[in-house]
Amino acid sequence: AVVDDTGCSRQQRTQGQDEGGLSVVGIIGIVSLIAIMVPVIAALTVMKIRKKQANQLEARLSVKRGEMPAPATEVAEQVISEADNNDSNLDDDPNYKVDENGVEWWMDDDQKWWYRTPEMDDWAEHQ
Repeated sequence: AVVDDTGCSRQQRTQGQDEGGLSVVGIIGIVSLIAIMVPVIAALTVMKIRKKQANQLEARLSVKRGEMPAPATEVAEQVISEADNNDSNLDDDPNYKVDENGVEWWMDDDQKWWYRTPEMDDWAEHQ
């Protein structure tokens, strides 16, 4: 090994110099950021879970009281209205027929027949 006037080798002189790695200040900054972010994320997660639990509790209490929230009522009314509209649209459909027994018949786009007797609420595929 080559030694300079102070008695140090080249490796000893460059050992303390920054070689492109993270400095102590950079490492402390990263650790501090992580130390701040972890509790913030945990707090937000806890708040979200508590809100979800409160909403579920309120929904259960509404069901017990026999209440139905307004948005759910509106959705139910919309579904019923659409079902009524679909039934009235069947009269105009050339693939829709009613036989002498009151059984409704309908052929879909895949050429499959479906039927519904007066006692049935839903359609069943004819096989």
